[in-house]
Amino acid sequence: MTTALSSIQHCKDCLTRLRLTGLDGQPRTPADMAAQAEVYAQKMQEFEPQVVRRACEEWAAAETKWPKLAELLGACRNLSSTASKAEIPVDPMSVALNEAMGFLRSEILREFYKLGVSDPAAQRGTLTEMAEWWSRTRPANGWQTEVERRCCVNAVESWAEEKFGLEPWPKLAEVDPSTMRQRDITPLVKALTRRVEIPA
Repeated sequence: MTTALSSIQHCKDCLTRLRLTGLDGQPRTPADMAAQAEVYAQKMQEFEPQVVRRACEEWAAAETKWPKLAELLGACRNLSSTASKAEIPVDPMSVALNEAMGFLRSEILREFYKLGVSDPAAQRGTLTEMAEWWSRTRPANGWQTEVERRCCVNAVESWAEEKFGLEPWPKLAEVDPSTMRQRDITPLVKALTRRVEIPA
């Protein structure tokens, strides 16, 4: 089974929540915040979602100053040890959301960003809806081949395209779900077949 590591967006979301705690020494201008978040997130994405989230939460609870990148990465590494990681609860909805966001191309991620600027409540609702849908649709045992991964990408992007009214990108017609290994992928195949209906 392929373990999903953190998406860039998940890391940025964790950093945003950390920033809201008002730590001293953090960047103040929007441009500086965005630039630093990009640098931090690029490095932090190598860790699992619950590790990134817990590292930011523990820093906020224990420290008064904004962390240097090396300090935050060190906290992630410590939490990634087998003993520590076993104690970190995994939220299935957070894992599903992080995984789905990692499949989306930049055009769709911009739509989520614009929605957050214009209507934060609607953005949260859409993210929750996507997490709930993907947690039901994703293969229970993850994916093991490139064909399976591409089918997951196709499914999530189709959902988001329909949600935002975007023109669909070509969906790899040569990928026939019937050739996928017959594991627990029935919900995914059905989603692809019906062009991924959006839950009411």
